[in-house]
Amino acid sequence: LPQDRHQHSTEQLGGETYAGITQSYTIYPQQPGEFHLPHEQITVPYAEDPPETTIVHLPLPSLAFDADVPAAAKGLDYFLPTTSLTVRQKWSSPLKNLRAGDTVERTVIVTASRTQAMLIPPLPFQVPDGIRVYPEQPDVHDQKTARGDFVFGRRTQSAKYLIEKPGDYTLPAMELKWWNVTSGRLVTASLPAVHF
Repeated sequence: LPQDRHQHSTEQLGGETYAGITQSYTIYPQQPGEFHLPHEQITVPYAEDPPETTIVHLPLPSLAFDADVPAAAKGLDYFLPTTSLTVRQKWSSPLKNLRAGDTVERTVIVTASRTQAMLIPPLPFQVPDGIRVYPEQPDVHDQKTARGDFVFGRRTQSAKYLIEKPGDYTLPAMELKWWNVTSGRLVTASLPAVHF
């Protein structure tokens, strides 16, 4: 339900003016397939003879549609369509003069335009032997306009790295593939490997 409030409307039907409320829902198929939404019914109270309230039950038709994934994205574990996506990171301190027993925190922020944050998949914090990682709960945030339309979704992940013993370490690069709906191409956003 992308809109935070209903939209009021008027419509001419058979020479009479009707006032209405529009409520829009967005459907996100999360996997390819054939989908069938069953018949539904909405209940509407209104004042036909004020102050008495009349209640009417209105049927909504069933809906069927197919959803597919572009061929270039079929091998992915997830499908992330958006118009633009950025990945950035920050560290709690510089990765210099570190010693065994030290802890540093890494925060990775993924922002996707006009996409719900819940659709952004998690990025793995992989570590070599000698380092232990402690991930935090991710923070997902949707930024909307005053009308309730999506501006962007943002997923923020943090993890603490505990250096258990001295050594030369490389944290592998992080990659996130996303489908650019403007260009119709699969794009890879990445953070480079980190060595210390």
